[in-house]
Amino acid sequence: MTDWHYRWITRQSQSDQWEAEYTYQNYRFDCFNQNKKEVLEFQKKADYEYILSKTHFCTKNNLIIKWILHDGIFSSFVKEKDRLIPKTNRRLVLLNLLETLYMDIAKGRCFFYVDFGGTNSEGRSSRKLYQLAPEASKTLKITWGSYYKLGLIPY
Repeated sequence: MTDWHYRWITRQSQSDQWEAEYTYQNYRFDCFNQNKKEVLEFQKKADYEYILSKTHFCTKNNLIIKWILHDGIFSSFVKEKDRLIPKTNRRLVLLNLLETLYMDIAKGRCFFYVDFGGTNSEGRSSRKLYQLAPEASKTLKITWGSYYKLGLIPY
């Protein structure tokens, strides 16, 4: 566990009703709120299978999952004022995840946030936390990443 990960868990677990390192039906959650039926996961790398598996488990069990992603995951993107733009023609794991989980995101069962202070703050502050707001292309024409606009909403 990195300092960034540990600080986020510690900070969140100090809030009322949040439990750290919670086990629920053989899944371990970084933080869990029983009353809200919400899971918080802090992720420093784009591990497709891990994120997909845990998200599907949560949505299948009527839990809302919120992923806080370290800004290092976005090294293949350029950050503009209110969006992220891929700077490569390669298929990016993060874009694949957003495409696969698009319906869960649209239905409010899965959320992704970016900690743009991750590299500098090591999770001490949420002032640079933004929600990813992907929008599917109206044409549904899949190209190397243009099928998503990765909008950013200050949290």
